[in-house]
Amino acid sequence: MRSGVVVLVALMPACKVQHGPIGFWSRNRLDAQEERHGPWRFYFDSNETQLVSRGHYYHGRPRGHWRYYTFEGKLDHDDRYRHGGLMLVRHFHANGQIARRGQARLSSDTVQVQYYWFGIWQLYDDKGRATGWELYDKGYRTAHGLGVSKPDRAAKSNQAPKE
Repeated sequence: MRSGVVVLVALMPACKVQHGPIGFWSRNRLDAQEERHGPWRFYFDSNETQLVSRGHYYHGRPRGHWRYYTFEGKLDHDDRYRHGGLMLVRHFHANGQIARRGQARLSSDTVQVQYYWFGIWQLYDDKGRATGWELYDKGYRTAHGLGVSKPDRAAKSNQAPKE
């Protein structure tokens, strides 16, 4: 028994466990209801070296600015979550220039979760110049054209669809 205690005491300095501070800035935490809350990061690998996405949760719901990355570590797209499930979405070319931007909606009930694009989506080439537009209605492309979208059509389509 005594030799076991001596070995344990001798090994204790080698078994350091580092604890970081815990607070509102800590990431990947759960609230009292076991829902994601605060800053979160998701990784492709278990060593947490290849980031998939990062953003914030507010009691289980994504909120604010979220960024999503490719396996190579380049920014693929980002979402800005608004109230009522509305999102502003931007997709990027491999060189980092914007490829398209528009709006989406995330809605859920007890049975299913729905994500769909709506309104005018502006398209860009790999140099960041506007090349065309697409009009979406509940996730289905209903029209498309060349150049910059017309302001009067964009104003109408920037409103959330009636449900």
